[in-house]
Amino acid sequence: MGLSWSIASAPFQAVLSPILSNARKRVSRRRKIGSDLASGFARSQRGLSLVEMLVALAITAIVMTVFIQSLSQQARLNDRIRTVAAETLADNVAEGQFHAVVSGLTPVWREDDAGRFVGDREQFEGLTRTP
Repeated sequence: MGLSWSIASAPFQAVLSPILSNARKRVSRRRKIGSDLASGFARSQRGLSLVEMLVALAITAIVMTVFIQSLSQQARLNDRIRTVAAETLADNVAEGQFHAVVSGLTPVWREDDAGRFVGDREQFEGLTRTP
């Protein structure tokens, strides 16, 4: 007669019981992790909550405020630079004209001055060929 073994027999039950128990626990853990991932995925598919949307809106408002303030400051600085440049150009033109006139001056000849320039700190006299 041959020996017949069955999974239901006592020696197999004693050996297989801890193995099957551990396997069931692992499968159960995997199912739980999978369901947690699936529920998290399902939650992310629902969209943003109102609080998340308000936080995003507040951050956007702060960034836009800073951006607009920096643009307005840049515009004010640009206007100031243009004003100073125009004033500097006008001063340079006036100084150039003054230098051109003074460099061409010849002292006024008066008998008592004998070829010297006549004047003080506010004004002086001379003859020039340029208007």
